[in-house]
Amino acid sequence: MLVIAFILSLKKRLGIANFFRIYLLYLFLLYAVSDTLLVVFRSGLRIKGSERLPMIMDYCFICLEFLVFMHFYYQLLPGVTTRRLLLLAGTLFLAFWLAGSFSVDFSDSFSSAQQLSRIYFVQLLVLLFPALGYFLLLLKRKAPLRLNNDPKFWVSSGILMLLASSVPFTAIEVYFSEYSREAWREMYVIYYLLYIILLSMLIRAYLCGKPVRS
Repeated sequence: MLVIAFILSLKKRLGIANFFRIYLLYLFLLYAVSDTLLVVFRSGLRIKGSERLPMIMDYCFICLEFLVFMHFYYQLLPGVTTRRLLLLAGTLFLAFWLAGSFSVDFSDSFSSAQQLSRIYFVQLLVLLFPALGYFLLLLKRKAPLRLNNDPKFWVSSGILMLLASSVPFTAIEVYFSEYSREAWREMYVIYYLLYIILLSMLIRAYLCGKPVRS
């Protein structure tokens, strides 16, 4: 699914959503590096510092995902005040991300994963407001809506689905990380399913055939 979405991103343009090409490429690299290191570790080889790399890439992915989604909504949502609020929220979150990322001990995989979950939860809450704002604007429109072939609708639907579904799971994940490591690890499967749905929505957006414009 990820490979299909990335190939389509190279062949087709989505206007203000073109930054998703970078997003998909990094997501592909993240999975490729993680899977490669997993094979290396299972073979008995140990490369100094390599066990920290996937977690460091996860922290970078959160920042990249936030910037890509926020840029999309900054271009999509109208109004000077709205965009100023998005800039303010984005600046505050990036400061929070920097503080959380540079204070974590990556040699402790469990505590760094806990911190990652907390940062991801805050990211979800920040992004949820512009994601809901787009659909509120759709409801206020008086003209008939033809959304079936509207790329920005499919992109927004995928993002909103990911955010709204991830918020309760991440909150539960943060709770379980304090009391049950095994249950906490098992919950990661849910995120794979949610990102598969997001990728399906992005593929649908690329197949619409017309670019997203603000």
